Amino acid sequence: MSSPTPTPGSSTLRLRAKRACDHCRARKTRCVVLTGATSCTACQSYQVYCGLDLEKHRRYQYRRVKRLARDVERQARLGFAGAKATGMAFKLEKAYEQRYTDHYGPGVSPSANHPRAPSVPSSPTIIALPSYIRQLPDPADASALDDLAAQGAFAVPPTDSQFALLKSFVQHVHSGLPLLNLGSLLDAIVLRDGQQVGLLLFQAVMFAGAVFVDDVHLHLMGYKSRRDALKELFTRARALYEYGCETEPVETLQALLLFTLYQEDHQCGPSFWMSTLWARTQATKLWHGAEVLESGRGLWKRLWWSIYTRDRVIALDTRHPVYIGDEEHNVPMLLLADFEACYATGKTYLELGLDLTLRDTATKTALALTFIYKAKLCQYIARILSTQYSVGVASTGAAMYTPRGTGLASSEFQDLQRELDGWQASLPQSHQFQFPIAVLPPRGEAQDIVHVQQSVVQMLFFTAVHLLHRPSLCLPLAVNYLDGIFRDLSAWKIECASQNIIAIAHSLHINNMTDCLPDTAVTSLLSAAISYTVKPAPRVSPAAYPGADYLQQARDCLERLKDRYEGARCAEAFLNYAAKLSERFESFSLPLSEMNEAEVASSHGSDGFQSCACHEDPTLPCIYY
Repeated sequence: MSSPTPTPGSSTLRLRAKRACDHCRARKTRCVVLTGATSCTACQSYQVYCGLDLEKHRRYQYRRVKRLARDVERQARLGFAGAKATGMAFKLEKAYEQRYTDHYGPGVSPSANHPRAPSVPSSPTIIALPSYIRQLPDPADASALDDLAAQGAFAVPPTDSQFALLKSFVQHVHSGLPLLNLGSLLDAIVLRDGQQVGLLLFQAVMFAGAVFVDDVHLHLMGYKSRRDALKELFTRARALYEYGCETEPVETLQALLLFTLYQEDHQCGPSFWMSTLWARTQATKLWHGAEVLESGRGLWKRLWWSIYTRDRVIALDTRHPVYIGDEEHNVPMLLLADFEACYATGKTYLELGLDLTLRDTATKTALALTFIYKAKLCQYIARILSTQYSVGVASTGAAMYTPRGTGLASSEFQDLQRELDGWQASLPQSHQFQFPIAVLPPRGEAQDIVHVQQSVVQMLFFTAVHLLHRPSLCLPLAVNYLDGIFRDLSAWKIECASQNIIAIAHSLHINNMTDCLPDTAVTSLLSAAISYTVKPAPRVSPAAYPGADYLQQARDCLERLKDRYEGARCAEAFLNYAAKLSERFESFSLPLSEMNEAEVASSHGSDGFQSCACHEDPTLPCIYY
């Protein structure tokens, strides 16, 4: 295939890479790299990591690189550090540079994010893992153990810190994302009964527990802040995954699912790890159905629906398209029987200092029902995204959801509204909220955990209502009276949903439960706060809303979540920007409802949403449906 010739006036040359990157190879798409770029156009569009993995592509080039690495190590071990070893090391470095030249074109050197050529080891690395950690497989590269040890992948927290992180994981992560059997994990780590767990899953659980653990335990572990702790613990788990140190496919999926909780890396964020997780899920055929689920059926079903719900939540958070289509799987919905092996023994709970009422039948049933209703709600969210939104290209080049702009009186819109109303009506009485919510009386630890998870599902429901009616406000002002009534109905629905979201979050805030909220709450709070930052003017009752109080309550909740989630910090920056922008409306003599379309369009983007710092900075999440 001949290379294209640049046309006059063109600044870049599109070239097809000789070797496709991992992302394009998994999606079976053409890998196109612009001249001088360090990432292909597909990876730039999806905002994912663009690179090649030595462990996946075992062609002649990579076998030659590994053979040179072994020769360099053997020469250094025998003491021949002369010209021969130096020349072989030079060839090894050139081979690694050629790997990137073949993909990105000439003149592009490997960046710091890509794996470098192994250095000559000074002494062999000795790994001493605890008895409850499964031994690692033999690495393909001799220097892999040195690199892992340098990144702290083999470091294990002290016993007291382990128990604190495990307790936090059981209380706040596993209660809302039942992705594993706690019995086998906790019996191996806490009781030391002879069972073993993979190092990758262990480090991923330690990282997930650090999201919610008390700051005192992190300071005792030597970390100055929670962000430093999350970064280091995540780096350990990520290094183990990148070097292929886990052979169990189930534990790899569980670890990747926990990776999606990390938001500090703007290049490899939750959407990137979700794409990696989905590729692994397809490889294990977890999505294929009943024939795979016969062994450990309850665990596999819970793991599948945990991946499914996480995919929908990340799509709400980042506006990136979902990876899992409803037509691509036939996994049945969860039942209460699938949660029987989800919890550990009472002896393990006593060792961790957990409330034994977490093992009561009523508590386990309440948590199981909460997750089942959450999975059903995520199915409706997927339908809303597919019918009311279309996948477009943002100014940053990434694929994102944009409002489709369909009519409110359409049959699809009415069907979705009936499905959401039916979901809410089907909730048990214990899962329904009575507004206004007062201060809760003192209760046990198990009841607080159940209350938080039920609150999160309720906030997700009102976010879905917000998601359904938001595109109607992006349409031009209706001339028909009936269309105007439908538009006012959507504005009223959005207002009620925003009030309920903030009321639930504020109730948790005054009861000191804000620190237990997952990252899903940040998405719900931001969507509710935006409706009061840039409020559509109703046609029927243009009375002023008490938006300042609700906005302040949302800010108070986000302030408590800033320490845990990058999205909360970005949400606060967005609200500050939007607050300054809303001051422009006060300078007009006419209210917003009486302004002409040109004046309104001057303060809004081309996609119907308000212009914000998220458009200018691609690292900030765009969560304003």
